Amino acid sequence: MNRLLMLFIISVLFFGFYCEATRSSGSTTTAASASFSDVSAAVAVARAGDTVIVPAGSATWSGYLNITKGISIIGAGIGNTIITAASTHIFRFSPDALTRTNQDLFRISGFTFRGSPTDLILLEESNSETVPIRNVRIDHNRWENSGGYPIYIDGNFWGVIDSNQFAGANFFMVLGNQAASWDQFYPANYGTADNLYFEDNTFSGSHVIGIQSGQGGRWAFRYNTLTSTLLDSPMFDQHGNQPGGIYALMLCEIYENAWTGTTQYSRWDYQRGGKLLMYNNTGSGSMGNPSITVNDDVDSSAVPIQWPYDSYFFNNLWNGSRVNATEGVDVGNHIEENREFWNQTNSFNGTAGIGVGLLANRPATCTTGVAYWATDTKTLYKATAPNTWTPCYTPYAYPHPLRVG
Repeated sequence: MNRLLMLFIISVLFFGFYCEATRSSGSTTTAASASFSDVSAAVAVARAGDTVIVPAGSATWSGYLNITKGISIIGAGIGNTIITAASTHIFRFSPDALTRTNQDLFRISGFTFRGSPTDLILLEESNSETVPIRNVRIDHNRWENSGGYPIYIDGNFWGVIDSNQFAGANFFMVLGNQAASWDQFYPANYGTADNLYFEDNTFSGSHVIGIQSGQGGRWAFRYNTLTSTLLDSPMFDQHGNQPGGIYALMLCEIYENAWTGTTQYSRWDYQRGGKLLMYNNTGSGSMGNPSITVNDDVDSSAVPIQWPYDSYFFNNLWNGSRVNATEGVDVGNHIEENREFWNQTNSFNGTAGIGVGLLANRPATCTTGVAYWATDTKTLYKATAPNTWTPCYTPYAYPHPLRVG
């Protein structure tokens, strides 16, 4: 073999090795079609950080795609890429150790989903996991005729579910990792990135929305629009601790949403554990008045941190009238207004409840625990000691940072 030929072969081998070794994430693979086998093949060759494009078309999947790496799976848009679930989920995301370390984005976008298995998109991990997945985005999809959970969260998956259309009955589950979540992330703070945000989605149909949650889960529901012929009861449910070692929800925020519909079932929220901030929601309808109930329906004496606490309700309006939270069942005698939860008060003077107004109008004196929402600075101040106001909450960045760029 002459010297020139040998140098050529070596250079080709080196170039191939170099390209493979330096192949950066962010590459794109296009599936041959929307069929399960073609999308599976494209996902199999994708690496963490890559994007899989699913072209326009309709397909029925009899199985589900199990994904362990942080990738983006992007359809051709609502009404263009249509996947029908025949028997089980469509996507199941169970991240591996490398995805946790690198915090690669996991994203599902641009699909119409149909079918009624238990859940169409499942995000699931072991309760022993201590590293949360912080970069999840599910956006610009449409769900139709889903009889189970459109999205089921079982673990610490944080990010944003935004700009989706949910048609018909839609019930969501948001769970954490039981004791692991409480041991690692308590005390929880409002208004942080450590949360799963439902943001700028539209919900329409009958029994349009329900979110059940618990086991150390945390979520925020903001800037969503709901139009329904029947609002379910309860629309939102934060589970408390339950027999058998089931842990309570950790944290929840519900704000700046608008919904309309008759209210044959009249409970907006059923808080049974954790902390809840609910404000600036508006609704209208022709039947009944909704309620917000704070409960401790299981005696939580063994784990007192899990009954409802540090919860605030203000400026929630139905047909123009304010809806305050009320105490419900209290098995352990642990729930009391102006101790575990606070409501907006007219002519607030700092002794009880919550005041709402300009920061300049906040009273100088205050009783420990009361709060004041400054409408001009969008800051919630809490009395952490007599006559001591401390800022305790401002809304997390909107739009969510995962939507930008």
